[in-house]
Amino acid sequence: MGYAVNEVFLRVDLSTGKIAKQKFSQEIYKKFLGGSTLGSKIVYDLLPNPGSVDAYDPANPLVFAAGLLTGTGAPGCCLYGVNAKSPLTGGIGESESGGHFGAELKFSGYDGIIITGRAEKPVYLYVHDEEAELRDASHLWGKDAHETEEILKKELGDPQIRVACIGQAGENLVRFACITNEKIHVAGKGGMGAVMGSKKLKAIAVRGTKGVKIANPQEFETLCEKWRIMNMAAPSPRTISEYGTAGEIELFDFLGDMPIKNWALGTWEGIEKLTGQYLASIADRIPDTCFGCTLKHRYHVVIREGPYKGEYQGNPEYELCASLGSLCLIDDIGAVVKAAELCDKYGMDGIACGNVIAFAMECYEKGIITKEDTGGIELKWGDPEVLLSMIEKIAKREGFGNILAEDVKIAAEKIGKGAAEFAIHVKGMAPQMHDPRSGVSRGLGDAVATGMDDGNISEWGGPDPELGFMKPLDRFSPISKAEYVIKRQARWIWLDGIGACNFAAMGVPLRLQAQVLSAATGWQPPMSVEDILKIGDRVTNLRRCFGIKSGWTPADDTLPKRFLEEPKTNGGAKGITVPLKPMLEEYYKLRKWDPVTGKPLKEVLEELGLEDIAREMWG
Repeated sequence: MGYAVNEVFLRVDLSTGKIAKQKFSQEIYKKFLGGSTLGSKIVYDLLPNPGSVDAYDPANPLVFAAGLLTGTGAPGCCLYGVNAKSPLTGGIGESESGGHFGAELKFSGYDGIIITGRAEKPVYLYVHDEEAELRDASHLWGKDAHETEEILKKELGDPQIRVACIGQAGENLVRFACITNEKIHVAGKGGMGAVMGSKKLKAIAVRGTKGVKIANPQEFETLCEKWRIMNMAAPSPRTISEYGTAGEIELFDFLGDMPIKNWALGTWEGIEKLTGQYLASIADRIPDTCFGCTLKHRYHVVIREGPYKGEYQGNPEYELCASLGSLCLIDDIGAVVKAAELCDKYGMDGIACGNVIAFAMECYEKGIITKEDTGGIELKWGDPEVLLSMIEKIAKREGFGNILAEDVKIAAEKIGKGAAEFAIHVKGMAPQMHDPRSGVSRGLGDAVATGMDDGNISEWGGPDPELGFMKPLDRFSPISKAEYVIKRQARWIWLDGIGACNFAAMGVPLRLQAQVLSAATGWQPPMSVEDILKIGDRVTNLRRCFGIKSGWTPADDTLPKRFLEEPKTNGGAKGITVPLKPMLEEYYKLRKWDPVTGKPLKEVLEELGLEDIAREMWG
């Protein structure tokens, strides 16, 4: 056992029921970190021919991995990642979740869990202080994620157990099903819940008492306190701490960033009723934060009056206020709170769910689908009850919900009649709820993303001297955006690898984060910014090669027509479209990706220490 990491993963073969331990060297952690970055490497190695393996095949590995600093007490370092071949993109699916599950996994003696095979009947995995066993979950199948957690805590006799599970959406293989832990935290993107459901794995229950060893405790605490102070001195964390990420909705609206009416409008009068500030005015909030979080921006919510009066497990963050609110022209925050809770219960990514419902609403408005197609439901904009009804039908694959459960790309193909024009996705997956016309680097990031967060990039924050940008970038210009995206992708990969929440890392230099990692692990010297960027390049290129082997081509590195050809007529991004072509050409050039095949050049892979992959891709 090393400092900060346990150097061991649990291996579970659901087909045979065999459970074993797998050791990992310090060198592999230094090369790939932890969390979803190491998880990507594991999936790559275990699935050598991804193009011939369906995402629901038992051979598709499902990997849970805690970040390097998760469980150490470093500020906001609570994340665990989940990886598998994605049923949406065909690439390496990658998603993170917060809460306490990742820390509890570390406390149990494991840095992660590698799951292969498929059980004959529903099972759950119970992990407790290095011990692990598979148990029957037939009584849990058909239960939602909230019910499953409560049943397991009672059944196992410990209220401190942490549970990551699927709801009915994962059981029914809704392509954008997620994994829910502690009722309000989700590994949402990429369809990881559907992969878990395909394996008949209902839940993982974890309890650990071992803690995490720190190499240099005094230095670690001193550096962590500096991290906290710098984070809370930054503007965004102060707002987020008080109102959640939805506290920044007015800023996003001002920039023309918030998606409205299936990404068609630039601004909308209903925005102000979706803000975190407005929710705070109509509801009581009870803090419920993640492990080690400084910001404490998650709450239980009690809405005091109106049709959605009552108690809810969580406050919807910005992304769900957008996807379940403005994207569908819903301006009732109570309805959005309820819709978000339904998504968490059923185990569905609320971003993808709102995106596919907005797509259906636009198809209905344009006459592409009718009440005959929807089973009598009038898919009208702005109707909260339609939103709530469709969430249930999608999760249960009932009626028209069965088509929408395939997500927008496949749903549009099934509907036909030109529906594909209104299906907003990149490589089959809904984008994050930020309009790339409001900052075109995000458009490039979305087009070339190999994971979840590495496309979530904007240039609004002013200069970034640590990454070599001494002046603010023009958010509408393509100039310097390729280099910017490459470096910001590496920053995201670093955060995922160490298990740090982006919001808790705002205002904190990479050098300080690396010093904290060094104090925790004992690795000397601390990683430099150049080391961090190289890790980002290594992970990005590994994921890219997996995607190429799954069938990706340069033609897939694109955006929906709406972003490329349809400027908004109002708002903070009025008149803007994404100038993707020059940015993409520069990105390929800087990445040294072959423009014909999209493959990273052999020399690049070798420079990154990926010699085996270089031989595999180029001979």
